[in-house]
Amino acid sequence: MSIVNTNVYFGTWKVTAKNLLNKIIIEASAPKEKFMDLQFMTPDGRIFHDYETLNGNLSVKLYERESPLSKWKIKADLVSKYAGIEYGSETEYD
Repeated sequence: MSIVNTNVYFGTWKVTAKNLLNKIIIEASAPKEKFMDLQFMTPDGRIFHDYETLNGNLSVKLYERESPLSKWKIKADLVSKYAGIEYGSETEYD
């Protein structure tokens, strides 16, 4: 893909990628209380927080078009309420 945009925050993320004829949009989210805080120590002694859930909401949409000037047509719209989502941080979230 020639253009990739990401917006990643704790509890939600969105990735969009496209080229002239194809596009994909991936969105995932989960409330804070669904995440487990898996802490571990880095090689330099810092505590790192790896937040994970298997109860995330996930949406994947695939689009294509016949030419760069034609409109996007949806080819697949996939949804799951049991997606694995991860977010890593040196900061602990309350």
